[in-house]
Amino acid sequence: MEAEPEDLAKFQQLPPRRQTLAAMTLAMDREIGKVLDIVWVQWFEKASELAILNRFPRAIVAGIF
Repeated sequence: MEAEPEDLAKFQQLPPRRQTLAAMTLAMDREIGKVLDIVWVQWFEKASELAILNRFPRAIVAGIF
C-alpha cells in the first residue's frame, strides 16, 4: 500500500515514516466514512418507512401508502 501524495502533503511536519502512516490512516478514515454514510442513509430510509407504517396502519390497509 502507498499513501497518496495529497494526503502526504498534509503531514509535512512529521518524520517520513509517520507521514506515511498518518496519510494512510487519513485515507482509511475517509473511505470508512463513505461506507458509513451509505449505511446510515439506508438505515434512515428503512426507519422512516417503519415510522410511517407504525403511525398510519389503517392508511396502509386502505392502500394510501
